[in-house]
Amino acid sequence: MYLIPYIITKLTMYRMNSKNTLSITEARKRIFEIADKVQAAKTVFFLTQNGKAKAVMMSVDEFDSWAETLDIMSDPELMKEIREAEDDIKNKRWHKFTTWEKMEKSLGWDKLSNPQKKNVSSGSQKLGQKRAKKGK
Repeated sequence: MYLIPYIITKLTMYRMNSKNTLSITEARKRIFEIADKVQAAKTVFFLTQNGKAKAVMMSVDEFDSWAETLDIMSDPELMKEIREAEDDIKNKRWHKFTTWEKMEKSLGWDKLSNPQKKNVSSGSQKLGQKRAKKGK
């Protein structure tokens, strides 16, 4: 539901056009400039040889994002869980979701005296409590 439109959007952002397509020869001359430009979000360069796309240059962060997306999509069990969760959200079945307090307790975090744990926004905790009450 939500993941598929995300992937389609991601793919359509990376169309070859005259602004982001260079021959490998030209890219070699401008490699440092291109390396800097791909650091901007959603920026890729297509490198061509004899007029045909041969390689893509993107930032490491963008590559990691794609790799993670492909890893998730290749896991049938995880994709099934994602589709079920999306369906639960769409149909407002909040009772299936846990509250922050229950999550803390199940992980044993409620017994920790970690000062960072206390920095969790009270707004986020209250929202989780409201949703839990609505689902009951």
